[in-house]
Amino acid sequence: MEDGVAAVPVANQTVCDIERTTLATALDAYVAITGSAPTSEADLVTEGLLRTEVQSYDVDATGAVVPAPGSTCT
Repeated sequence: MEDGVAAVPVANQTVCDIERTTLATALDAYVAITGSAPTSEADLVTEGLLRTEVQSYDVDATGAVVPAPGSTCT
């Protein structure tokens, strides 16, 4: 049982890493397709690069991936 409890933070960080990589890849693809950074994460959905917006991260005004408000991801 104790091993399972210890695995939760590792699993959570893995999800964070996957979401960050997914969003960063979509951002790179968006720039390659359009020639400019998106104005919001919704642009990535509209362009078909994401099915839905990523919950743990956002895109800031400079186009950088940042933790979403309230997210436990860093």
